[in-house]
Order: sequence, then structure tokens, then C-alpha cells
Amino acid sequence: MSDDELCELIQTLDDELIAQGAEPWQRELAIESRLSEKLRVSYVIGDTRHQPRHVRLLRRYFEQHYRRKDLFMPPLHVGAFLFRDLFFPVRIPLIFGSPTLDLRTFLVDATDSQKELIFGERTSLMTFCDQVLDLLDFVYGLDDVGKEGKLQERTIELWNLAKQQLEAASATTLGSFTKYAIVQNCCVAVELLLKGVLIQEGVPERLLSSTKRGYGHDLPSMAEKVCHASSGMDFDLVLGAVSRMPDYVHTRYNDVRLTRVQLGHLLMSSHYIAGEILRCHSDRCFRREAHSQTRLYPPNTVK
Repeated sequence: MSDDELCELIQTLDDELIAQGAEPWQRELAIESRLSEKLRVSYVIGDTRHQPRHVRLLRRYFEQHYRRKDLFMPPLHVGAFLFRDLFFPVRIPLIFGSPTLDLRTFLVDATDSQKELIFGERTSLMTFCDQVLDLLDFVYGLDDVGKEGKLQERTIELWNLAKQQLEAASATTLGSFTKYAIVQNCCVAVELLLKGVLIQEGVPERLLSSTKRGYGHDLPSMAEKVCHASSGMDFDLVLGAVSRMPDYVHTRYNDVRLTRVQLGHLLMSSHYIAGEILRCHSDRCFRREAHSQTRLYPPNTVK
């Protein structure tokens, strides 16, 4: 097979994987494996000194078509942390084994001077740690319950949809000029989280969707029911966080003028609710393992 034919085959395989929904970072190894099998070539994958011809062509193809960051395995979740009125990415990585975690390394894109300000003051430091631990408990707790099969599939589905909404909210704060879209993202995420618990508790989904005889979009009513049903949940903090959220239906049809700080608190309160719910429904608790029992965020009142 000539170089041109190999390059054409690499392009075809890449197009097929794109159509199948494979991520960019997954495709290079998948194509290499398929080519090796097709060409019946045996070699040590990763040996840069003795690369077969098709591997060299594959590397050149990916260098031409993709940026380096496109080919990195993404984090499990990207949240956002508010400092003053600025938003910083918080990346939850894929963790192997039981390493010691330095939570400060989860803060991304902050300058050295900004890190000194954030980590040099107790309130901002503890707020950041609270957020990271909440996101760790949410993301890894959700991964755990999804694999165990002990909870209802519909509950897991709603929680995964909530995760998507929170990721979208964070992405908006980090990259969009119009940050007000996160209001709907956060309201929907919290509603999905709460309804997932209620479904697990046996509440019929038709009752959850009904606005006349059921819960509809009444987040405070759902949160109160969830807190009573979930042992270990901080009733006051959860109810306080939910009660401060804007009315979902009102924000859908009306322009809600929230400041950047208010939007940040809305997102971070949603992170807290997500972490608190998964801590109560999984065996995952980074917060307990970190011996961090003094919580500063969310406070009892948020302006």
C-alpha cells in the first residue's frame, strides 16, 4: 500500500470514528490499532525509535488536522470558581489509585499573583476548597452510582443531565460575553438533581411534572421533600441555597438582571447542591476523607 493510499485510509477511518461520535483524543490509538490489524504489522506501541510507516503517517496526519490540546484526555468535569467578579476554571481530573491531592492544583488559568490572593486569605481559600470537594463528590459519586446499578436508571439519567447543565453553565461563565444564560442552566440542573432523588424515593414522574397537583418547577418544595428523605443532608444549607435561586419559569420569559457576582454564587450554590445530593446517595465523600468539616460555602446568606 502506497503512502497516498495509507493517508486516504487514515482519513476514511477518522471520518468513520467522527460519525460514530468518538472523541478526538480517542481516535488516534483506535486508528493505529485498526491499521496494524489490517496491515498485519506487529510492533511495540509507543516505541518512538522503531515506528512502522503507517504509524509515522498517522502521527503526521494528526499533527496536521488537530491541535495538541484536542488530543489530551479531557477532565471528568470543568466547573467555575468565583473570585471577586472573575471566573476561573476548576478541572476535576481522572484520578488513578489513591494519590495525595493538592486542591490548589485544581485552579486553572489564574496568575501567580491571583493565586496568592485566593490562597492567602482564609475565606477565599476555604470557599475554593469547599467548591472543589463538592465537585469531586458530585462527579465521582455520580460515576460510582452509575456503575453500581443500585439506584434507578431514571435517577442516574437525570443526574447525568444535570451534570451537562452545570458543565454548560461553567463553560458560559468562562468563555461567553453573555453570562446570563447560566441562570436557566443552574435552575434546570438543580431541578434535575432534586427530581432524581424524588424518583428514587418512589415519587411518580407524572407527579413531578404536574404544576397543578405536583411539584412542577417548585424547587423549594422539592428541596424540602428531598431533605426529609435523605439522611445526612444539611437541611438549612440546602433549603437556603435553593430558596435564593431565581424562579425558573420567570427567568425563562423575563430578563433577570443579575450581577456577575450573583451569577457566580448561583453557579457555586448549584455545585454545592449537586455534591450534597451525591454524598447522600453514594459511598463517595472526599470531604470526609479530607477532614474538612468546617464549611464556609455556601454561607447562610448570599447577597
